[in-house]
Amino acid sequence: MTEKSIGFNFNETNLIDNTILFFYSLSLISGTIQLSMFTYYISGSLLVFTRLAMCGCAFILSLIFKRFNLKSIVGISFSIVGIIVFLKTRNLDYLLFAMTLTGLKDIPVKRVVKLTFIITLVSLLILVLLSITGIIPNLGYPRNGRIRNSFGTTYPLVLSAYLFYLAVSVSILWPKKTFVTLSIMTLLMILCNTYTGSRNDTFSIALLILIIVLKKYLKLAKILLKTLIPIFVVVGIVFSIFLTKLIPFGTNLFVIINKLLSDRLILQDTLVNNYGIKLFGQVIVQNGNGGYEGQNSLMQYFYIDNSYAASLYVGGLLSFCFIVGICAYRCYSLIKKDFVIVGLILFIVIINGMVESSFINTSLNTIIPILLSDPKLFLSNEKLNLVE
Repeated sequence: MTEKSIGFNFNETNLIDNTILFFYSLSLISGTIQLSMFTYYISGSLLVFTRLAMCGCAFILSLIFKRFNLKSIVGISFSIVGIIVFLKTRNLDYLLFAMTLTGLKDIPVKRVVKLTFIITLVSLLILVLLSITGIIPNLGYPRNGRIRNSFGTTYPLVLSAYLFYLAVSVSILWPKKTFVTLSIMTLLMILCNTYTGSRNDTFSIALLILIIVLKKYLKLAKILLKTLIPIFVVVGIVFSIFLTKLIPFGTNLFVIINKLLSDRLILQDTLVNNYGIKLFGQVIVQNGNGGYEGQNSLMQYFYIDNSYAASLYVGGLLSFCFIVGICAYRCYSLIKKDFVIVGLILFIVIINGMVESSFINTSLNTIIPILLSDPKLFLSNEKLNLVE
């Protein structure tokens, strides 16, 4: 006898799941406030503490009431590394990353993705409305003769990252509703390009659209993709970090690639040549010219836009190995279990992380909670169209 999943069933499992999702929701909302112009009016330490406390509660509940297995051990081990990194560098990103993916590893995937989609969409609409009405600032950043808008966030790239992950959520939740899905994703791509000027996120959304359009053909390449994608994840990430070691500084090829990557290659060269790799990370002062600091140019621009370079140099070698290993395994397992489209969507998210800093940010990367999920959690009693 099966139990229908209409509404809320107040059994023990649902109660625990709902509580974990409640804590995760508070963490997401706190993170959104921290990445908005509200961060200048609300105590930053309070927001950080709230995120840490909420992720910690979800983490503890999952360990107590959910299955204890190999993924639990991986999550606990990564969390211990995250604690050491925090004690050494005062950087919480890796501890939050580890606790988030561990805390939500046994929650049905559709519930997690739908929740993050709703919270992100509502939060963005509120920020845009408040910035348009002048209640909070809408900072504008000129580049190449155009103004890039932040619409209440601290920087246009934060806004573009939110738009990208909204597109990711849409592509996972409704891959079968092709016209509606493609229409929403196209709109997000246009908004991203028009108002934030982020070529990388715009291109990433375009790749997601291509996956939805070609999904019937991509499924036929399951065996090939299952082998190639995990290999490319590892090789591509390492290559993206040490690219400047292969292309000499100042050569024509270096200049061309650096221009395509909006001067990121120079910053990457500075990082690789001035900092060593530590087991548990190190303090690297960064300034991405966001918020009022960027407007006033108080610090020289230096920012690690490659999420995996940041995880290797800031979070340390162990954090890097955990993140890359989990990503490669998840892509492999999803494609192997016939979730080809979801696996490829995750692959695009991983590629996006090579040129954006958003992948390791639990407030931006709303896919983190499903990185340790069992593939069967992509199914539900309602036979959701998460299965292509």
